[in-house]
Amino acid sequence: MNFINRRRVLALGALGPLGPLFGSGTAHAQTMLRQARIVLGFPAGSGGDVACRVFAEKLKGSYATNVIVENKPGAAGRIGLEQIKAAPADGTSLLLTPTSVLTLYPHIYKTLSYDPFKDLLPVSRGVTVTFCLAIGPMVPASVKDLPQFLAWCRANPDKANFGSPGEGSSPHFLGATLARSSDTPLKHVPYKGTSAAMTDVVGGQIPAVMVSPGNVTPFVKTGQLRILAVTSPRRWELLPDAPTMAELGLPKVTNVEQFAFFMRSGTDPNLVERASLSIRAAASLPEVIKSLGELDMKAEGSRPQELAQTLQADFERWREIVKTVGFTPQE
Repeated sequence: MNFINRRRVLALGALGPLGPLFGSGTAHAQTMLRQARIVLGFPAGSGGDVACRVFAEKLKGSYATNVIVENKPGAAGRIGLEQIKAAPADGTSLLLTPTSVLTLYPHIYKTLSYDPFKDLLPVSRGVTVTFCLAIGPMVPASVKDLPQFLAWCRANPDKANFGSPGEGSSPHFLGATLARSSDTPLKHVPYKGTSAAMTDVVGGQIPAVMVSPGNVTPFVKTGQLRILAVTSPRRWELLPDAPTMAELGLPKVTNVEQFAFFMRSGTDPNLVERASLSIRAAASLPEVIKSLGELDMKAEGSRPQELAQTLQADFERWREIVKTVGFTPQE
């Protein structure tokens, strides 16, 4: 095998599922970008940041020669989105964001600097994350399941609180929906981030939290916290023993957060499709599934059209939830 052919075979092997897509040297030269970046509107070290870096590594050599991650934290993810809105529509900038930034925020903020359906193009889902209700040492050990916890809340209304990462977050509205659907005096305690909420529930300052499981499972293993239910429509593969809210008669308390990739509107559809193919291929790799699964995240790609459909459905669902809870939009 001469040097050129050997290099070609090795390159195609490195692309894995994308090898056939870029099998033509001409097509590869036309579509391979020299450099791309993935913008994340949250700080380094977060679950989303880990996912972002996993995908960035796998997109090297398939979508672009080099792919870097840029953390642009602030305003609950909105700054990252504004970065993409202002970027050139040349395919070199992607956004990875929880889709609630697009589907929930329009209902809880009076004004936004972006239009989620006009300024961005869906590319692919990256990972999905469920939420869970977990209780800590403030709740008696005799409370073993969700019905018992709700009964405890009714018997102790002065202690019946749950923490969330912040006012207006998905967990906030899921907890509020739980309280309303179960006719339980469960009051919301907003925190500035998940870490602060976790500190207080583990320390016995509040009885419960609604957060993603990755924050809870280390404390479950030590016996400090107990997961009572998850919000996914079906049992979460990574927590098969935890019942769903729907199983327990609370179907309205259902939500799976998507972390998805987007590009700026006006980007060449061919670049969008090629980025989508690269992301979907990465999401199917065993090592990606394993590494993200360790964070209770499920690697899961999608076609752009499928992502667009779920965004629209989530937008309408959150509209109804926010209205039902009676939340007043913020500035």
